[in-house]
Amino acid sequence: QCVFGYFEGMQSDPIYIKINKPDGWETGTALMINKEGYYLAESFDQVVDSPILTGKLTEAETKIGKCLIKIYTYSKTGMLKSADILNSVNDILNAEDKFTKGLPVDHYTFLFHFEDIANGAWEHSYSSEYIYKEAPLTELYNEHLRTVISHEFFHIITPLNIHSQLI
Repeated sequence: QCVFGYFEGMQSDPIYIKINKPDGWETGTALMINKEGYYLAESFDQVVDSPILTGKLTEAETKIGKCLIKIYTYSKTGMLKSADILNSVNDILNAEDKFTKGLPVDHYTFLFHFEDIANGAWEHSYSSEYIYKEAPLTELYNEHLRTVISHEFFHIITPLNIHSQLI
């Protein structure tokens, strides 16, 4: 909501986003991309609910049940990679799929930014973002990340898909 906006009365209109980036940069987001290279959002609200990470990222993906999971990671020195994070949390993702008898989304994107500061994590309908200090993936650090990832990912159940009036 700090980068994008909308004209009065157009908050519910579709938005097409084109990201121009240097060679070698990738973009991670839960937004779908069309043949012309535009990311598609049904409305301004979906843009706000779909963080975007662009830079020199590593990528990893897997299928958990019917849900495509993608992980994008920026690591300042390249110390942390998406494949390592996926290997670390694959059991958690499968356990949540089993617990819910199928995840309520068809895709989900994890965005990691490892640099000099930590600001925590935020859940969104089809993604979550994590801003943490870059550090070696020791057993203790790995367990901390697993706990936070599990917590944020489980928000696809509540409150994002089950609201208080249903509980």
